[in-house]
Amino acid sequence: MTPRIETINRYGAYVFSQPGLARTGRNARIFVVDDKPVGYLTCHADGNVAEFEITLTDEIDPSYLCRFVAMASEHAIRQFHPLRLVTKPVFAEKVYRKNGFFPKGDLRQKIVEDWRFQVEDRAFDSEGFIINQGLMEKLPFGWFDTKAKGCGWIAAFNLLKMNGMETGMQVCAEELQKKAFLGEVMGQGLFMELYWLRKRNLKARHLIADKARIARKMEKSDSGILLYSHARGAHYVAFRKLGNQRFQFFNAIYGMQSHVTSAEEFLKQYCLFPVCCLIYMAGE
Repeated sequence: MTPRIETINRYGAYVFSQPGLARTGRNARIFVVDDKPVGYLTCHADGNVAEFEITLTDEIDPSYLCRFVAMASEHAIRQFHPLRLVTKPVFAEKVYRKNGFFPKGDLRQKIVEDWRFQVEDRAFDSEGFIINQGLMEKLPFGWFDTKAKGCGWIAAFNLLKMNGMETGMQVCAEELQKKAFLGEVMGQGLFMELYWLRKRNLKARHLIADKARIARKMEKSDSGILLYSHARGAHYVAFRKLGNQRFQFFNAIYGMQSHVTSAEEFLKQYCLFPVCCLIYMAGE
C-alpha cells in the first residue's frame, strides 16, 4: 500500500503513546503504511528557515524512506514557505541526496527554489510531485507559459524526482525549452526530451507502439513517461509502478492527488489514438 502522511486526528492512542509527539500538538503529522502509524513528523520555523525532524517508531520497507523525506519537505514548505529546509540526518546519506539535500555542518539542507513560490501549493501532491499544470500560468516556457505548453518539462521533473535525481523546476523548464522547436509551438519533442533525460544520467529508452505493447512495456519498468493524444491534443504524464498491475499517474487529470489505475485502463480511457509513445527506464 502507498505510504502517506496524515494529521494526528485519527491516531489519538498512537499520539499519547509517543511523549515527544504528544507535546508537539496539532501541527505534527503521522506517517502511515497499510493504515498503521509507523512514525511522525515535527517541524518549526525560524525566520526563512524551516527545520523538520522525522521519528520512526516501527520498522518499515527502506524504499519508503525517500518518500517520507519528500513528504516532510513538502509539508514544511506548505506550512512555512521557507527559503531553506534543514533537518538532522537519521537515515543514510543517499536518502537526503535523492531529495535535493546537501550537507551543511551536522545538518542536511535544501534550498527552496524561487519558482516554488510562484505556484499555489495545490499544484503539488504530498511528496512534491507536480499534479496540476493548470495552476502554473506564471511559469514561462518558450513563447508560452507552463499551463499552455509545459507538460513535457513537468513529466521530466516528476520522473527525475521519482528516480532520486530531483532537479529544480526552473532548470527542467529552461533546459528543455532550449531544445524546443519554434518556441514550443509544436509542444515538447519526444526525442529531445529523451535526449535531455539521458544527459541527466537517467537510463531511459523509448517505444512507439500500439496500446497493448505499451502496456506490456510499462509492466516491465518501475517508472516512465507516457506521451499520448486526448481530445485536447498531445500530453505527457509521468508514472510509477506501485505493484499488482497498478500505476500512479501524475498530472494526467489536473489536481488529482492519487491517480492510480492499471496501464490498460489508463490507455483505454485517455489515449485517443491506437498508437502512443513511451519513455521507460531501461534495465528494470
